[in-house]
Amino acid sequence: MQSLVNISSLVVNGDIYTETIEGVEFMVIPSKTMPPGVVMNQILYDADEVEATIHTLDGSPVTLGHPVVNGRFAAARAPLAQAKYGLLGAHNRVKGKTDDGRWIVEKLVPVEQMQNTERGKKLAEAIKSKAPIHTSTGVYLTKIDEIGVNAMGQDYQFRAKIDRFDHDAILLNERG
Repeated sequence: MQSLVNISSLVVNGDIYTETIEGVEFMVIPSKTMPPGVVMNQILYDADEVEATIHTLDGSPVTLGHPVVNGRFAAARAPLAQAKYGLLGAHNRVKGKTDDGRWIVEKLVPVEQMQNTERGKKLAEAIKSKAPIHTSTGVYLTKIDEIGVNAMGQDYQFRAKIDRFDHDAILLNERG
């Protein structure tokens, strides 16, 4: 059975910068995915599985918070999820892999959206005040029964078979 799972990390505020693409100014918020072979919620996320599917995160929507519709996590591309959590034109860009095997994923948020929407203004204030900003990557996966221990000594009961990434959300008042 396929599930939508959220995986979180912390942003380094000092790494945030602006970039202009095709005349559109973006605030670029870099973050990193989970370490390779990590276990979260009893699920092993194998580095090869992430590498095989990370490209599906490129161009995916950025939301402010986990998209929830009718009390359940929702696909970020869903119209109601975008209306409630989206920042028009905000998207993810997979930048590459770090030396420790994590992936750098940048959130590109149009500066105009940060100036002209309530969600954008909250994000701009968090950046300005250097408040903690976390990110959470939504992943569609199938849990494969497998009991084991990873290289870090973490026990797991399932292995993730990643079908595709859905989004990388910005979390302002939630800890990743």
